[in-house]
Amino acid sequence: MPTLPPGVWFFLALAAFCAIGIVVLIRSARALAAELAFAAEYRDRVHTFVKQADAGAYEWLTLNANRMQLQMGSQGLMTFKPPFANHMIHNYPVVLNVLPELRKCLTDHVLSRSLLGEYHALIDEALLRHQGSLLQRHSDAVSFLWNPVVWLTSGIRSVLAAPLWFLASAGQIPRSIASRVAASRFYRVVAGLVAAIGFTSAIVTLVTGWEQFVSILRRLLPSAF
Repeated sequence: MPTLPPGVWFFLALAAFCAIGIVVLIRSARALAAELAFAAEYRDRVHTFVKQADAGAYEWLTLNANRMQLQMGSQGLMTFKPPFANHMIHNYPVVLNVLPELRKCLTDHVLSRSLLGEYHALIDEALLRHQGSLLQRHSDAVSFLWNPVVWLTSGIRSVLAAPLWFLASAGQIPRSIASRVAASRFYRVVAGLVAAIGFTSAIVTLVTGWEQFVSILRRLLPSAF
């Protein structure tokens, strides 16, 4: 059975990393598109609830409030000064807290319509900012699909993180820790270095071959060999 030259195996490995990276990037782009669609629907339902005092809209908003708050992350937290109060509330979860306030404004006739407008503007601006962030991230994710260097880096990062996800799936470490480490700067730097080395090696192999490349280096830098 004929054996493949080392160079062929090297290019096959690069192709495999790139294929893994493409799959990861496609999944990431689709996940961002789904988050963007959900954020847009949530914002539309808030408008419907405020304009029509729709009980069905409020029920849907409440059922999905935790999901929306978690999806927004730090963008869903703010420093807030309650109406008629002299203190500030830090790390105020805007969706979870403002949604019940909107309902109070619509059902309690003592509360002014201006207060309803303030709360509506508060949650609407937070959701709008979140949508803008998602639009930028989705645009970046789509552009990455055309970048072979990003394919390779993403594939290598996924392979490097595979042991962490295996340990998390086996219950040896929490999934939150695996996610945090896989998204850390250290993992990104390592993946970037490996990708840079692999990309440079691919060019060298394709253009000159390693033996000829080493011989050139020996002539240029004799003291290094």
